[in-house]
Amino acid sequence: KNVNVVGYIWAVNAEDGRPVSWWVYNGDMPDCKAFETIINFLGASDIAIEGVIVDKGFASQAVVDSIREQGFEYVIKITNGSKAHKEMLEEHADDIRMNVEKAFVANNRVLFGVTDQKKIFESDDRNSTIGLYYDCINGAERCNNLIAKVITTIKTLKQNINKGYKVVVPSEFKKYIGIECDKDGIPVDITIDKKYWQKLVNHTGFSSIACSLPLDAESIDHLYNLRDVSEKQFSILKSQLGFHATRVHSDASIKSRFLAGFVSSILRTELELICQNLELDTNVIIQKLNRVSLLLMSDGRYHAV
Repeated sequence: KNVNVVGYIWAVNAEDGRPVSWWVYNGDMPDCKAFETIINFLGASDIAIEGVIVDKGFASQAVVDSIREQGFEYVIKITNGSKAHKEMLEEHADDIRMNVEKAFVANNRVLFGVTDQKKIFESDDRNSTIGLYYDCINGAERCNNLIAKVITTIKTLKQNINKGYKVVVPSEFKKYIGIECDKDGIPVDITIDKKYWQKLVNHTGFSSIACSLPLDAESIDHLYNLRDVSEKQFSILKSQLGFHATRVHSDASIKSRFLAGFVSSILRTELELICQNLELDTNVIIQKLNRVSLLLMSDGRYHAV
């Protein structure tokens, strides 16, 4: 509390996960500005960018406009509340749910997909290719959890009403669960908008991805999944290279620490790529390397032990 927040961006090659660049900035900078800065920096460094893969945390009109202004292609996971996702659900959900003609396999799981041309946001001025996807495994699990949670909540609310306890509907259910009161304002029963509840269940397991290119659903999903290498680098940065905390306070120290982390990530990535080719476990090899010492021997030379 009451401290300055620091943000940082790690740019990696989507094909092999090699770190390309990094930047540390004040945490109160808008995402679109931070995003634009790293893109401009890469361009000024003669690093060619073909396109940008964006997670839904960055999915905003400002970020999309920035990418378009730079002339890059894009693949963007969009939120469930976006204009495009809502329209795709209404028009295509029933067309792809468990439809074998729309099925494809990605990362050892079956997805069902379809594409259409839509505006991503209400304020958008052009169409993008929108891929709508249905994951039956994920959908079934989430449906089970949602239905079970609603039924349990309804049961609890009714018990509280019968016992005369204070009754409060959890905020996540207020759109379709209400409290019915008598003329004195005393709760006597609950109301359920079953159509809205059913709609939520029917739309569970769906997601959407926007793309600037006229590709099919499987190709768009493949491109978006290339971002997994950046997630992996971020995980390694925090868990194995010690960047879950900076432990420094001045701006210069923070930048220096992230520079050290960037160099470390380059070295680790190159070692990992070599290990992959040799079918070796990267972490095991790193542990073995940590036990290697260089000793100055009597012949005046250093020997690795």
